[in-house]
Amino acid sequence: MSKQYLSFKKDSAEIMELIKWWEGLEKDRGGRAVLRRCGTLAEVFFSPAYHRLQRILMNVGWFDDVL
Repeated sequence: MSKQYLSFKKDSAEIMELIKWWEGLEKDRGGRAVLRRCGTLAEVFFSPAYHRLQRILMNVGWFDDVL
């Protein structure tokens, strides 16, 4: 059984949006704090910052195939 890994082109829309989201965390101290305190993936999943990222990626079509 082969493993399937995610791969992105360096300048893909997904990567550019992910970078913008990541840089936006600089201004979102509360969101950063919540993510920093997450001890499990479930806690990350229920964080508002993650849901913002998910909506952003859905707008560029990335999550359509994943979820």
